[in-house]
Amino acid sequence: MPRIRPGRTRTRRNNRREPLRLSTMAAHDFNVRVGEQKSVICPDCRTWRRIMGDTDLKIREHCVSDRLAEGEEHTLCPGSNQVVIVDIDVRRWQVRQDRLLRDAMPAENRRGTRRLWKPLSPPAPSPIHRIGARRA
Repeated sequence: MPRIRPGRTRTRRNNRREPLRLSTMAAHDFNVRVGEQKSVICPDCRTWRRIMGDTDLKIREHCVSDRLAEGEEHTLCPGSNQVVIVDIDVRRWQVRQDRLLRDAMPAENRRGTRRLWKPLSPPAPSPIHRIGARRA
């Protein structure tokens, strides 16, 4: 079983930009659910990245391209180490997200509350081997 490590900021550096406030972002561009890993879409490269730290929240340092295995050069994304400020009510945000997810599912995909049983077909009038005998 893998050991779960707490997400913590491993550097004191930041990218010296204005802090990224969650209240200014679209509600579907970040995830701060309780019990899940905090993540946000990087404003520069538009990919999902983890938010590291407990008190000093920052976007984890990452590359612009994830194709380092193909031999490309390591270029740091300018959105790395961006300070993130959670200035929203997380409970209200989570209730709203749950409602949006529930409403996004079409009604025909949801299960009905009542079971509708099909009527049983009537039994065959007589066995098949006797049908041929009656004609003869």
